[in-house]
Amino acid sequence: MTEYLPHPEHMAVPGYVYGGLAASLIDCHSTGTASLALYRRDGHELGDSAPVPRCVTASLKTDFLKPTPLGKPILIRGEIREVGKRKVVVHSELFVEGVLCVRGEVVAVVAPETMMEGHVK
Repeated sequence: MTEYLPHPEHMAVPGYVYGGLAASLIDCHSTGTASLALYRRDGHELGDSAPVPRCVTASLKTDFLKPTPLGKPILIRGEIREVGKRKVVVHSELFVEGVLCVRGEVVAVVAPETMMEGHVK
C-alpha cells in the first residue's frame, strides 16, 4: 500500500490532479511491489541481508475512471497477478476517500545490470 498527498503543483484543472501524477504513482507502486514479489519468491523477507532486485517498467496501462481530487490523500493498493523468472505483472488501484479513480496494470521486469548504480556513464 502506498499513500501520497498531492500538492498544488500536481493540479491539472482547479481541484484535480493531472493524470501523469496518477500514472506515475501507479507505476512506482507497482514496480516496488514487483521487486518485493521477486525477493519473496526467492525465499527472502524484508530485513534480510540479500539485495532486493530492482524492477523497471516494460508496460504501463492506466484507466482513468474518475477525476482524482487534489489535496486529499491518495491510496494505492497493488495485487500481484503473475510472477515469472524476470517478469511480474501487478494490478494496482488508486483511491481517494474510498473512491476508485484510476486502475492500472504494470508489467515489470528485472532491471538490466547496465542500469544499476556504477554503470551510468
